[in-house]
Formats: sequence, structure tokens, C-alpha cells
Amino acid sequence: SNNSAVPGSPGQYTTIAAGIAAAGNGDTILIQGSPNSYNESPQVNKALTIIGAGVNPQTWPGYGTTINGTFNFGNATFPPATTNSSNSRLMGLSSIGINCNSGVTISNILISRCYFDRETYFSGAFNGVTIENCVIGYNNCCNVLCPNGASNMIIRNNIFNGTSRFAIQSQNDASPTVIIRNNLFLCANQGLSNLHTCIFENNVFYVTNGGHPLSNVTSSTFNHNLAYYCDTLTKGNNNTGSGNINTQTNPYQNNWDCYI
Repeated sequence: SNNSAVPGSPGQYTTIAAGIAAAGNGDTILIQGSPNSYNESPQVNKALTIIGAGVNPQTWPGYGTTINGTFNFGNATFPPATTNSSNSRLMGLSSIGINCNSGVTISNILISRCYFDRETYFSGAFNGVTIENCVIGYNNCCNVLCPNGASNMIIRNNIFNGTSRFAIQSQNDASPTVIIRNNLFLCANQGLSNLHTCIFENNVFYVTNGGHPLSNVTSSTFNHNLAYYCDTLTKGNNNTGSGNINTQTNPYQNNWDCYI
């Protein structure tokens, strides 16, 4: 904790970097909520579970854990460089991004109940990443979440609400293996770009300005998705699927006695 105003604080370590440096492989780090942002971009080079207080905790004193920085997953570079960030967990953290700078394959990463407000980038050195129950709202670049050739990704139960051009994008056309399920896309222009052989299930796309939820999405399967006030899903490009509702303008019309 970096908050000296709460009884029992500051914590054992006042910076995230110091806590990571002191932790052993497989340890858990608790980052207490604070009125002060941590303003760090931590390097994670070992298997760690990092838990924050959440984005908007309702219990006393009600402070979230605001990182205001990017977590960099990678491997130890100093001898003996035998550890990496595989099997790490991030939970309950606010104002974060993710970056990969690993020289080895990183696997089995879980990111849950976090708020993203900056670019999140996974390279081809990642295998097995789950992002769930997060709010992802990066506004200043061409993508919010960028799986750049990463494999075996699961993106589920998230809200994408940024004003950036793409919510999920693969930058190099090297298709990631991605399952995208039960997400809400509230995007200003386009939702998905350069994704191939992916599975999309039970998502809601609301793309303002009559935009296009898909751009160069090919050979993918779409089942039971809703496209609201935007272009059609699954058209062309060898996309298949069933049970989708396309170009819906009022999903509640004729289903209620009145609506506002």
C-alpha cells in the first residue's frame, strides 16, 4: 500500500515493483486500495497472483487499486534466467494495460475484474490467455486489445466501451486462435479486425454511427450474436454460423406495453 492514512498502512512495501522483487515464484501480492495512484508499469518476470481492491469497492474505505500503468509480462533476463510470468493472475486492478516483452513463450495468464484504459498487446509468444469480467475502454489508438498472433485466447464476459477504431485486432494477419464469448461491444466505429478462424458466441455489438462490427474477419464462426444499429455479421469472407440477429434497430419493440 502507498496510503499512509489507513490504519495498518503503508504496507510491507510501498511500491508494486518492490513487492514483485521480494516475491518468490508462485507468491500472491495484495495491493491495497488507495486514494493515490501507484503510477507504475511493473515488470512481471515470475509466476505471481496480483490482487487489488477492485475498481469501485463498496466496503470501507472504498478506495480502488489504481495502477495508472502497464503490466509487462516477460521472463527474467539476469542469470540464472529461469523464471517467467507463466501462470500469473491479475485481479481487481484499475487503469492498466498489458504488454508482452518476453523472449520465451508465456502461457496460462488470467486477467479478471480489471479496468483497462490503455493499450493491451499480446505477441505471438503467448499461449493460453483468458481475459474475463473486465471493462476495456482504451481511447487513443487503433485498438483496445491487440492479440498479435497469440494462440488459445479466451475473451469472455467483458465490456468494450472505448472510442478507438478497433476493439480487438490482430495486426499482422497471423490468425490468433480466439474464442470471443458473452461480450458487450460499445464501439465508436469498428469492433473486430484481421481475425481469422475465431469463434464468436453470444456477443452484443452496438457500433455507433451505423458502423461496421467486422473488418477483414474471415473463416470464423458466429453463433447467437446480436448486431444492434450496425452492419451485418457473418457476411462474406467464408464466415458461417446461425442464430444471429443482424442490423437490429430496436430489440424491445413490440415486446413491452411501453418503453422510454
